[in-house]
Amino acid sequence: MKNLSNLTIVLTPVYEDLESLQILTKKIDELFDDVFFLIIDDCSVKNSITPDTVSFFDSSGEIINLPKNLGHQGAISFGLNYLNKHYTDYKNIVIMDSDGEDTPESIALLKKEIEKNEIDLIVASRKSRQNTFAFKTFYYLYKILFLYLAGARLDFGNFMILKKKALIELLSLKELDIHIAASVIKSGVHYTSLQLDRGYRYKGESRMNFVGLVLHGLRSLVVLYPLVTRRASFIIGFLILLLFFFSFDSLVYVLLGLHCIFYSFLFLYKNKFNQNMN
Repeated sequence: MKNLSNLTIVLTPVYEDLESLQILTKKIDELFDDVFFLIIDDCSVKNSITPDTVSFFDSSGEIINLPKNLGHQGAISFGLNYLNKHYTDYKNIVIMDSDGEDTPESIALLKKEIEKNEIDLIVASRKSRQNTFAFKTFYYLYKILFLYLAGARLDFGNFMILKKKALIELLSLKELDIHIAASVIKSGVHYTSLQLDRGYRYKGESRMNFVGLVLHGLRSLVVLYPLVTRRASFIIGFLILLLFFFSFDSLVYVLLGLHCIFYSFLFLYKNKFNQNMN
């Protein structure tokens, strides 16, 4: 294992975005003298990420070229597993995108916050978004849906800083490569959020479209599916009972409603039993 002598590892996934990555590494190198770059190239074809195309300037780093595309979340998960196996004695890990929306200047704020608090993970919560009205509206509705189905607020993405203890907790989850933020919630890691301004993209436009956003949202619910199933069953059962009381047509509504509510409580006690056994 490689000793990083108390450096902060900056982990960033990249796919066909060489120009933005070059700008990011330059800006971070100008701001900090204690960083180590771990770049995960998610099988770029047009703009391959190599030591010849990316400079770490006065800093140091490593580039991992994946043989196949794992997707954004999969690339981050791979990077976390890789650094846990190959690096030691680092100070913190910063996960960030390379497109400029996660700003290098914010790293200093995250580092300051985690050093002054006895906490293992701090996520970046956005003060504002540089998106279209339609995107913002859907994202707002998605957060409400997640709150009702999962019982937790998901108002952060991948931009975060964490210590090794939090890393070990996250790596214990097999769903980590599905949705990083939802995995943070499921892991039970003690975390807090820090509101930060969102930056502007260095180059090009975001690949995240409406369909991609919907799929990303569904993946977060998949990570927490036992809890989501229980809460959804309770809500559906409650609505069915309301339908019966307003219609008075059939006992079928009552039976269906009670079945859903019973199913939700069965999940609740099953999860508590499993936690006690562990």
